[in-house]
Amino acid sequence: MNTRVGDLANHFQSATSQSASPLAVAFAIGIPALAIGLGFLAYHKFCRAEREYNAPNKLFDGLCRVHRLARRDRRLLLQIAAELKVEQAALLFTNPALLRTASRKQIAAPSKRIKLLHRTLFD
Repeated sequence: MNTRVGDLANHFQSATSQSASPLAVAFAIGIPALAIGLGFLAYHKFCRAEREYNAPNKLFDGLCRVHRLARRDRRLLLQIAAELKVEQAALLFTNPALLRTASRKQIAAPSKRIKLLHRTLFD
């Protein structure tokens, strides 16, 4: 192709192949990166929700927040749970007998303070 049209065709082919390379690289990197990012977001959205159901500390924190307990009362509940050897401190919100036992034995605090906490949670 020694004609003018042939030269123009060769020039056009070389120009398009050179300019397509950066575009192809951008697609080759961009599409997998986008897929990985979307997968990461989906994983955290759905798998984090599963982990929250199996997290007793988050349950305890949520119950304390709902009952509007001060940090001091939260620490008291954790101390009572430790002294009574309760596996999960959140169980103190479901069983008033545990707080009554702690009040009688004056575990971790004076009886008056534990009774006040009992009233806050169960009355």
